[in-house]
Amino acid sequence: MNSYRFRCYYEKSGTGVFISIRNLQKLIERSLRRLDIPLKFTEGFSPHPKMSFCPPLPVNIAGTNEYFDFFVTDRVDETAFVKQICPFLPEGIFFRKIKFIQGGIFSPANNGIHAVYTIEHNDVSEEILMGFGEVIENNRQKAKILIKINNFSHKPMLSLLYEKKVKKISREVIGI
Repeated sequence: MNSYRFRCYYEKSGTGVFISIRNLQKLIERSLRRLDIPLKFTEGFSPHPKMSFCPPLPVNIAGTNEYFDFFVTDRVDETAFVKQICPFLPEGIFFRKIKFIQGGIFSPANNGIHAVYTIEHNDVSEEILMGFGEVIENNRQKAKILIKINNFSHKPMLSLLYEKKVKKISREVIGI
């Protein structure tokens, strides 16, 4: 049976930041099934759609360039796909585009994935920001930090959010 791999780029913002990765995966799977996309399933006792996600975002962090891969048994019309799936997605989740992936392109869970985190803050010290990664830009209200996201712990960053030292955090995955 033929197998085709597509990469879908999406945005998670607004009220979408309150959707956990598990719920987002189920939501995407259900949306693909509603469109009758010919999904490829894993083999075994409990088959499920073959999908692979970028390292997940925790709740309360927006994502402007997130992505996941899904596998199908027949080609999908890339231009019509985005228009057709939008009505099935909740507010705050927006699919920007999909593209066909040829052969040996790396998995979304690859070790070399970097992201730029934009942190809107109330004068957080440079030392704290440097603890997260390479500070690209910083002023009194906004910082941009380059971080390798595999095995990155968001806990210290989220604690600043919960302590109200940070207003908003968003992530843009780069180099994909």
